[in-house]
Amino acid sequence: MHLQLDGTGSIVSQLVRALRATIASGSLPPGSALPPTRQLAAEYGFSRSTIVAAYEQMQAEGLLTAHVGAGTRVAEHKASGAQNMRQGTPGSRRFCAPPSTYAARLRSCCDYRAVPGRRPPDVRVAFLYGEPMAHPLLASAWHRELVRASAYCRTGYPSAPGLHELRTQVCTYLDRYRGIHAQPDDVVIVGGTQQALALTARVLLDVGDRAIIEDPHYYATRTVLETHGARVDALPVDSDGLQCDRLPERGARLICLTPAHQFPTGAVLSQPRRHQILQYAERHDGWIFEDDYDSEFRVRNRSVAALRSLDHGDRVVYAGTFSKTLFPALRLGYLIAPAPLREDFIAAKFLDDMGSPALEQLALANFMANGGFERHLRRNGKLLRQRRVRLLDGLQRLSRGRLDIVQSSSGMHVVVWLNVGDSATGRRLIELAHERGLGLFPIDVCYQSPPRRAGLLMGYGALSNTEISEGLAILEVCLDQVSREGPAVVRQLSENDKTPA
Repeated sequence: MHLQLDGTGSIVSQLVRALRATIASGSLPPGSALPPTRQLAAEYGFSRSTIVAAYEQMQAEGLLTAHVGAGTRVAEHKASGAQNMRQGTPGSRRFCAPPSTYAARLRSCCDYRAVPGRRPPDVRVAFLYGEPMAHPLLASAWHRELVRASAYCRTGYPSAPGLHELRTQVCTYLDRYRGIHAQPDDVVIVGGTQQALALTARVLLDVGDRAIIEDPHYYATRTVLETHGARVDALPVDSDGLQCDRLPERGARLICLTPAHQFPTGAVLSQPRRHQILQYAERHDGWIFEDDYDSEFRVRNRSVAALRSLDHGDRVVYAGTFSKTLFPALRLGYLIAPAPLREDFIAAKFLDDMGSPALEQLALANFMANGGFERHLRRNGKLLRQRRVRLLDGLQRLSRGRLDIVQSSSGMHVVVWLNVGDSATGRRLIELAHERGLGLFPIDVCYQSPPRRAGLLMGYGALSNTEISEGLAILEVCLDQVSREGPAVVRQLSENDKTPA
């Protein structure tokens, strides 16, 4: 079987894209057998675990099936759909080759139907990361603000950079809590961090420009940059954040960071490295995208000042979001644009959607002005600390040397590494938990090159203390089982159930 790798991203993602294209083209019709993982690994010179990871992702998308004795084959229903598209059969839309290079990159980089970290529909409890706490008092307070704002909100098209009232409140908030001194004209209201990054890519990047991201990282960061045609390098992080000695000597056009609470490790970018990165960007005429996604929820001490607060060269595009502090359905966030690029960002926002919804902006501005937002943060912060203690105490109790719990001082999730087995053990643990109604989420989806050691991202923001206790009880049962089975048995089960050789 011939697979054409595109040279973009990790080997696993390249293999997945190549397999998708081969299936869509009809070269692998429904029911076709794929080569055993060992054979394909030997043929292309990759490790077998790399092939296994690609096959498993394709199985998760429903494009491949694997059964004992039958090997791995192209799924009937998904492949038939691809064939129908290609052949233009009745009842289906005609196949269309990518009409542009951008569309081609979209097809190869972005699958919105397979977003990591989504809650499985058939579980009772899920340690879902990135999901904020939904306090009942917030619902009633937000309803009041919407009703009040609707009485005098203008019904015309909103201002492209956002309502002045909200931009003013954002500046006041950032000055008090993040050490950022900005004027309302510096602020652009956006539809969350995702749009902030997309606008940044449009304004700053040409096809082929180099962009640096952290490894591990939030999956959508890589997806947005690669879709815009950037050459993305993922550099490792440690307990002090991005390893600056790994920055390329030739420079980079854009560096994307989560300095206050690295996602997902929780590391805080150290002060020396903050200065190194700012100097690096200025020296190479580059820019920095600072994603300050949940710095409000710090467990100990005062929040670390934003990287933007140290930026005397005006090189940092700062992005904040209300998705974590309020709720994701709001779809409001903000960016602070460097002065030389301010008009470029406003124009890009205007062309994208002409401006964010005015009613929600006005309601939020009032909520911030009357102190409701800060009261909500204090209330939620207290409850999140209680839930964090419940989760950490429970993990320590059931660990018995089998878990390595990463300590961090902020956020709504914790990272837990398994001290038993390898990545196959992690997959087995997640499978057993799912069977018992518990949703667990692997950390390896955040890495360019997944580690051999298994790890979990355990979110607690959207769970009650009772749900946390219930989930931990199920986790303990599953952890006991994989510990009894041992690595050899787990690997054999994985090979039998997933990728027969």
